[in-house]
Amino acid sequence: MTKDQTRNFVRISLMAAILCLLCPISLPFGPVPLTLGTFAVCLCGGILGPWKASAAIGIYLTLGAIGLPVFSGWTGGIARLIDVTGGFLIGYLPCAVCAGYALRNSKAGQIIRILFVLLSILLCHIFGILWYSAIAKVSILSSAAAVSLPFLIPECIKALAAAEVVRITGNRLSK
Repeated sequence: MTKDQTRNFVRISLMAAILCLLCPISLPFGPVPLTLGTFAVCLCGGILGPWKASAAIGIYLTLGAIGLPVFSGWTGGIARLIDVTGGFLIGYLPCAVCAGYALRNSKAGQIIRILFVLLSILLCHIFGILWYSAIAKVSILSSAAAVSLPFLIPECIKALAAAEVVRITGNRLSK
């Protein structure tokens, strides 16, 4: 294994560990808890970039699926991935990719970066809304009202906070 491969492996593993520590922290609000998950996912994308962040998210989801208590409320297991909130967990993948592109693109202006980080939250919520609608057998509008709309402002604040952490630390964390 080369030095760069080792560095990438360690960085991806450390970010997966950070995801495992931050994502379970939650406040229960109805069927979908308010967690630090989207903050951690956007931070992961900004630090690692889109594809390495996807690898870290994949590790996180795999650890949760095999039963480690890394999902909201310190729970785990494959059942959590296929229950009504599983779409949000799966939505972490496109969220990390979009946030990674936004925050690692040095040519994009600050407004474009912010818009794409907010888009990353929207992608995660689209997965969550559609999944919840299918599993709970409710309309997409009912699903959005129940599991997305009440959380959008806090989710956007967390995403912007992650973007600010990445901006402040600059390239120091992403090398």
